[in-house]
Amino acid sequence: MFVTGCHRSGTSLVASLLRQLLDLEQENADELPPAPDNPRGFQESKSLNRLNNQLLSLAGCRWDYPPLVMPDWSSGPLFDLLFEKRAEFSPYALRHRWIEKNPRLCITASAMEHLLLKRVPFVVSLRSPEVVATSLYRRNGLSPQHGLLIWFLYNFHLASVLRSSDFFLTYESVLGSKADAVIEALFDFLERSGMDPDRQGIDRARKYIDGRLNRAGDGVIDFSGDASVLAQGCRDCYEACVSGDGSIECFKSSFASLPRSLVDQLSRYGRWDWAGLADSK
Repeated sequence: MFVTGCHRSGTSLVASLLRQLLDLEQENADELPPAPDNPRGFQESKSLNRLNNQLLSLAGCRWDYPPLVMPDWSSGPLFDLLFEKRAEFSPYALRHRWIEKNPRLCITASAMEHLLLKRVPFVVSLRSPEVVATSLYRRNGLSPQHGLLIWFLYNFHLASVLRSSDFFLTYESVLGSKADAVIEALFDFLERSGMDPDRQGIDRARKYIDGRLNRAGDGVIDFSGDASVLAQGCRDCYEACVSGDGSIECFKSSFASLPRSLVDQLSRYGRWDWAGLADSK
């Protein structure tokens, strides 16, 4: 099962909760080590991270400069790379109980079908756009506009490939008063997916949640000025998703089109090179 969402959206926490429910050990040999921005670990394999970065590079983009148009993963060197990597990733295709998290899957989700020769269920974590942009500013030095554009484009591409059988939650709901209900819903989703979750894992998952790690939510940066219209457009999409109370269809409809504010920002900074974003810091 894949866990994804825009960077800084709580995907590591969600992947950890799922692993607690399944009582799965971390595969430490191939996992990215903990870091100051993710002290409990990324729950992310080095091999899949490396492949995703290769795919993005071949498509002419990278994690912080996502494409406006979804690449065609079935063509040219993109498909050739996926074909070449099938043997390396065959355990994902043949093993049933596993959790793998990577934000880049928002863009490369369709590529994984060529890699694994099947579609894998998705669990999606969505976080407030202002908080994500604040976290990207603090961690990577990205301007408010840049962070907001990343937030929208990641969710926009992901929405186009989700199915009603996938699972959607907000990061805020995991840390708030609805945490117990979210954990129960994740347990039910794992059961429906035939992954045999452990009932005792519900208590493990509850104990794993620590609101003190939600540092980006404190002191959100200023989104006035040039970033204000874009911030409001992203906020409207986020609130539409929240109003759907976990509905995948609501998520898909909220990101079904590019809002005018986002198109204006992309037109201003350049459609593909994003050069103006670096100048706007």
